Amino acid sequence: MKKFNHRDFDIETELITTRDGSIRGNLVNWDTVRRFQEEDILESLDIYLPWGEELDLWGYMEFIDQQIFREYPELLTEYKYDGDFSFENMRFSQVAKSIYDISIEFPAREDYGIDNIIDAIFEICEVPKGTMEEEDLPSDLQFWPSFISDEDNDFYISITEHELKLNDFQAKIKKLKDEIIQERDELKKKSMLLTCLILVESLVTSVILDKMPNIDSTNIKDIYHRKVVQESIISSVRNHAGRNKLFSQYFGEPLPQQSWISLRNSLAHDIGNSKLNKNIINVHGKDYNIISVIDKITNFSNELSKIIDKTADCSDENNMI
Repeated sequence: MKKFNHRDFDIETELITTRDGSIRGNLVNWDTVRRFQEEDILESLDIYLPWGEELDLWGYMEFIDQQIFREYPELLTEYKYDGDFSFENMRFSQVAKSIYDISIEFPAREDYGIDNIIDAIFEICEVPKGTMEEEDLPSDLQFWPSFISDEDNDFYISITEHELKLNDFQAKIKKLKDEIIQERDELKKKSMLLTCLILVESLVTSVILDKMPNIDSTNIKDIYHRKVVQESIISSVRNHAGRNKLFSQYFGEPLPQQSWISLRNSLAHDIGNSKLNKNIINVHGKDYNIISVIDKITNFSNELSKIIDKTADCSDENNMI
């Protein structure tokens, strides 16, 4: 069963200072993260809670067949909402002669007692709670990062030495699209789609790094501070929120919309949990047209190109003044 990964989210940190203004480090209020990113956290854990919906028999069976309820069946029985009801004995909104016509009323998120159920799920999936200060935070959330692991260093070298150019990206996407259309094997088709989505991340990372000053060309001589900068770059470009933030800072406007993030995460974490019918892929009850997704990726790269060109034009004008 999946566990919470903070790298999948935009985690806001608060700076802790002493009375004399010295910096003690960062602090994260995980209760705030839980409250405001609850839906995204549940989706990242492959947990589906259809708040306020009416479920037929099959919908109800799919709900209780989720991995977390198979492994922790007490979540269905021991936690009550709205007085006396649990997920095991939800209300019937429609009773019929045939069991196939029965409708079951799923509770609303705001129902009394639901908070306790969510808290229990988050505990199981190791979502942090309360506040956490510098020394207890993951390295990429600390103000004073500790050190760069060999894995992170390899990643840094990879992203700085193997940048992906727009023309190469568009050529690769076109080639993959043609292959996906022809491919009949379901797993290969999904894998090629995931490759397209990962290439988008490589492209955005390359665009950002191309805009940033090279550490080797800066005046940062102290080895520790060079590592701090290097790890900051690593932690930022490794997740969607970090890339969005850096792009906005360097280009003055947000990244073009990427409507495939949930699809990308689902395929990356559990590619076998999606269903494919020709060119329609279904993930957690939501259908995506593969060809449409790839076309959106191409449009994304075109919009990205316009922003880059506009920024370059502004830079040229400033240099002429």
